Amino acid sequence: MGLIAKQRKLEVLIDAFNKYAVSADSEATLDLIGGGDALEELRNRQSILGTNSVRFIGPLSQSELGQRMSQYDAGIAYVPGGAYQWAPSLKSLEYSAAGLSVFASATKGHRDYQKRFGFDFELFPNTEDGLVNALVHARNSKNWSTSIARNKEAVLRFDWKEIIAKDLVPVYEKILKR
Repeated sequence: MGLIAKQRKLEVLIDAFNKYAVSADSEATLDLIGGGDALEELRNRQSILGTNSVRFIGPLSQSELGQRMSQYDAGIAYVPGGAYQWAPSLKSLEYSAAGLSVFASATKGHRDYQKRFGFDFELFPNTEDGLVNALVHARNSKNWSTSIARNKEAVLRFDWKEIIAKDLVPVYEKILKR
C-alpha cells in the first residue's frame, strides 16, 4: 500500500473489504502495508468492527514487499478519486509486475492506463458496494489468467530495461550516426 494517510480515505476500502469478507469469503484477508497519519484511526476502526480480515503490516523494505506480494492472489489499487481522479496508482503497476490480479478504482487515471497501455484491471466504483460487487463478481466468474498475462505485458512499458532498449538506445544510435 505505502502511505496510510487521511487524504487517501482508506476507511472506504477497509469497510468494503470487511463487508466482502463477512458476506462472501470469510477466509479473505487484506494487508495494508505502510504507515501514516491515518494508521491509528484505521486500526481502531478495524478493532471496533471485530473481524480479522484487514491486517496492518507496517512499512516494509522493497525486497520484503516483493517477497510478500508473491504470496498474494490480488492487489487493490485504491485511489480515492476527487483531486486524484487523473492519478493512476503506482501500486497497479507493482501488482501487474508481480503477476497479481488487479482491482482498481474506476478513476480517469486507471481508465487512461487501460486505454493507452492495454492493462486489464477489474475497475470498481469507489464505494463500499462497488468494491464488494467487483470482488464477488471476480470470485465467482472471472478467469484471471488472461488479465494477468495482459497486465504483465503492459507493465513492461514502465520497466527501465525496456525503456532503455526501446526508447533511449534508438535515439542514441541516431545521434551517433550523425
